Amino acid sequence: MSNHNQDLKWIESGFAALEAKLNGASNLPVHQLRKQALENLFETGFPSSRDEDWKYTNVKDLLKRSYSLSKKDDSKVNLESIIFSEAGYRLIFVDNSFNSNLSRLPEGISAFTISEILRNPEHESYSNLKLRLSEYTEWGAYAALNTAFSTDGFYLHLKENQKVDQPIHLIFITSSSEIATHPRVILELDKNSSLSIVETYTGSGSKYFTTAVTQINMAEDSYCDHYRIQDEALDAFHFSSLRTTQASSSILKTNSFAFG
Repeated sequence: MSNHNQDLKWIESGFAALEAKLNGASNLPVHQLRKQALENLFETGFPSSRDEDWKYTNVKDLLKRSYSLSKKDDSKVNLESIIFSEAGYRLIFVDNSFNSNLSRLPEGISAFTISEILRNPEHESYSNLKLRLSEYTEWGAYAALNTAFSTDGFYLHLKENQKVDQPIHLIFITSSSEIATHPRVILELDKNSSLSIVETYTGSGSKYFTTAVTQINMAEDSYCDHYRIQDEALDAFHFSSLRTTQASSSILKTNSFAFG
């Protein structure tokens, strides 16, 4: 891959805006990891049709445009056609910012937003989150971009024998045009734990850009039923990656539906 003739100034300006918002948190180890991911992206550039894995995918229109950091606008959120059950577990992110008023977390398990963990380096899950964020290096340019801008998403750790009694629905909504969001989902399943989870990506804007990375790490005899629903705007760009590690006798069932 090469970054020749690729205009990445919008990424540079977006990262500068992110750093300005972080204040003192820009000195934390996770942000150094973000900076390294950005450097890796600039070294390799985005893939083009000259790359074997991308020869049938044209991303020129994406690279011609500029995107800004997301601006959360809950007023444009319409959940009626998205939420499966009012009583179910759900986490809603508008422009990749968690909306606690619209969300319902399961109790009794280690389930956090990534922003909550990042605010506290002493958090029980901080070290493992940092480790998982660092695992992007072999996953390509869009995973590097996601890592460079990772500020929120969902982190779940099921301990041995824990089972979630209902599906968890993660809803990522983009509310405006010409913005970029980079949600991250990290699931840790210990021995004999089980989970059903649904990710939905949708938007009311147009010509927006999403990179999504999901990591599922499964110990022996664990079970995960995973669904991803991509229902983005027709002129939006969506790049997603699912990465898994599985121990013996673990079972992962995954289904992906793309409508946008």
